Amino acid sequence: MLTFKHYLSLYEDDTSPADPQVKEKLKHLEHVEDLIINNGLPGAQRAIQFMNRLVTAASGGTSEQLLTNIKIDGAPSIVAGIVPASEKEAGQFFVGTKSALSPNGKRYTKRNANMISKENSPGLAQKLQVALRYLPEVGLDAAYQGDFLFTQDEVKEANVEGNDYLIFKPNVITYAVPVNSPAGHEVAQAKMGIVFHTVYEGDTWIDMHATYNPNLSRLKQTPNVWWKSNRVEAGKALPHSKEDVSVVKRHLAEA
Repeated sequence: MLTFKHYLSLYEDDTSPADPQVKEKLKHLEHVEDLIINNGLPGAQRAIQFMNRLVTAASGGTSEQLLTNIKIDGAPSIVAGIVPASEKEAGQFFVGTKSALSPNGKRYTKRNANMISKENSPGLAQKLQVALRYLPEVGLDAAYQGDFLFTQDEVKEANVEGNDYLIFKPNVITYAVPVNSPAGHEVAQAKMGIVFHTVYEGDTWIDMHATYNPNLSRLKQTPNVWWKSNRVEAGKALPHSKEDVSVVKRHLAEA
């Protein structure tokens, strides 16, 4: 498990465009409040310091090169890409759940695609089948992990406060995209949506190492797949109002 303490050290030590690499598979990230449990008062102080830096960076108030990502509430988490060079079926495109990265994990290629519906629940099977059909168009050149946002049949239209949106709810949070926006037109056309957050590279399943917040510029944009990165560009302000930022800063000051 990648602890928040470990992640924070990677976050703070990153001063170059290269992303940190670790050997662990991404299974869980501890929350910032866990620092209080793990380290007591010093942990609480560090958490507050970290959140103050993050709020300042997110509001565009600093040139500090922070390595930042957004937690997207997608589901399920899947892995897709190219089978490693030293494994059976090397070079084949595969999809699977997070367990696909283990040596004995279930991975699906065109050769055993018929097993998807036999070995998974109907909802998961449908998403894996869609991913196997359309994700090859993106040009995944390694094993990529991402959170599913939607399949085409899950996108609905809704009117929110007088405005028309396309909405989808992959897990708990409902996401809304304006219908008459570039993103809205892309979502309406896409067969699936996904947010990538990790890439794994290595010659065997055992040797795979993870890169978090990877640079996805080498991937292709395709009408059938609406994919996004959870990475926030350095120096780019997030769309929060000054009032929202002030409220967060006040709560941090009172902590």
